Amino acid sequence: MENSKNIYGLRSVDYKRVILWGILLTIPLYLVANELAKGLLVVFGIIALFAVIYSPIRNFKSLNGSELLLCFSLLFFPLCFAISYWNFGAPRDYELSIEFSRVSLLIVVLFMSIKRVNDLGFDTVKISISAFGILSGLAGLWYFIGDGRRVTVGTDLINMYGAIMSCSAGLAFYYLFKELKIRLMVLFFIAGFLSLIGVMTSGSKIAIIAAVSVLLINMVLVARTRKRLLLIVLLPTIAIMILIGPVNRFVEMLSVITEQTAYQQADENQKLKRSSDLPRTVDASVGVRVQMYMAAIEAIKEKPLLGHGSWRFKDLFPDELMSGELLLESRRFTHVHNEILQAWMARGLPGLLSLVLLLATPILVARGASSDIKVSVWVVVYTFSLVGMFEAPFNANVSYVFYLLLLTLILSFNIKRQPAAVGES
Repeated sequence: MENSKNIYGLRSVDYKRVILWGILLTIPLYLVANELAKGLLVVFGIIALFAVIYSPIRNFKSLNGSELLLCFSLLFFPLCFAISYWNFGAPRDYELSIEFSRVSLLIVVLFMSIKRVNDLGFDTVKISISAFGILSGLAGLWYFIGDGRRVTVGTDLINMYGAIMSCSAGLAFYYLFKELKIRLMVLFFIAGFLSLIGVMTSGSKIAIIAAVSVLLINMVLVARTRKRLLLIVLLPTIAIMILIGPVNRFVEMLSVITEQTAYQQADENQKLKRSSDLPRTVDASVGVRVQMYMAAIEAIKEKPLLGHGSWRFKDLFPDELMSGELLLESRRFTHVHNEILQAWMARGLPGLLSLVLLLATPILVARGASSDIKVSVWVVVYTFSLVGMFEAPFNANVSYVFYLLLLTLILSFNIKRQPAAVGES
C-alpha cells in the first residue's frame, strides 16, 4: 500500500516544470560555476529524456513544422563533423562530432520536454538572463581589478567569454528599454552594464563591437521615445569604454589591416618573403585572420563539395606557410576564425548548410511569437553570427552550449494563444 502511494506520488510530480525551473536556475551559474552548471544540465537532461521516452508519440506530435526543422538542425550540425571525419579522418572532427552530438541531443530533449508547458511568464526568463549577466560580469570585474589584463570566467577561451557576455548585454539592454516597472528596470540596468563591463574586460574586439552595435540598435529602434533613459545609458557606456575598453587594441587593429592590405597588393617577389619579414604590430591577430581567410577561400575552390576536414594548418596549408602567405603563428590552428569559411572549407556544402540552419531555424520558430521572444532570439542569433565572422563560437563547447541553451529557454515560452471562447472577455 505504501509503495503504491510512493509510485503515485512520483507520477503526480510535474517533471516538465521541474526541468524548466532547473534551467532557469542553471543559466545564472553557467560561467561562475561552469562545472556545477554542466552537471545540473546533465541531470535535468536525463530527467527530460525519460519524460520524452515516457510519451514519445505525444511529444513528437506536439511539434509543428518549424520546431521539427529546429530539432533536425540541432542534430544535423554535429552529424556533419562525423561525415567529415569519415571522409578525411581529422581528429578534431571526431572530437567535435562526439562532443556536439551529446550537447545537441541534450538540447533537443530539453526543448521537447519544456515547450508550451509553462505559465510562469517571460519575466522569469529575463530575470534568469539578468542574474547571469550580473554574476558573470562581477566575476570578470573582480579578476580584472586583481590582474589588470584580459580576463575570462568559466572558460579558458577569453574571446568566448566576451562573446557570451556581449549576448547577455544586448538582451539586458533590450529588456531595460522595453520595461516600465522600476524594480525590473533597475535589475536590467545593472545586468546590462555589468555584462558590458565583462565584455570590456575580456578585451575581445569583435565581442565589444557586437555588444556596442546591439546597444546602438536598441537605442535607435526601441528607445527612441525614452530620451532620458537613453542619456542615462549612454553616459556610463562611454565612461566604461574609456576606462576599461581596450582602445589601443582597436588602433593596432586598424594599423594591421592597413599594412596587410598593402602587402596583399605587393608584387609576387615581395609576397615570397618569409613570414618573419611580414608587416606586423603588437596585435598581429588581425593580420593572421586576413591571411587565413584568403587561404580558406583558395581551399574552398579546390574542394567545394565535401571540404578538406578540420586539420591543423601545418597539414592543410604547408605551401602557404613555407612561402610566407600564412604567418608561422597559425600553423597550429584548426579554425580560420570565420564560421562560414570554416564550415565550407572543413565540412563542405553540408557543413555550410548545417551552419545556416543552426542560425536561421530559431528565427523561423519564433516567427509568430510575441515581440519579446522574437527580439530575444534575434539578439542571440545576431551577436553569435557577428562574433562568428571573426571567432569560433560554434567550434567551442562553452559557447555552443550557451547559444543552444539560451534559445531553448526563450523558445520554450513560444506559446500560441488559443482564441477566446464566445462570451469571454
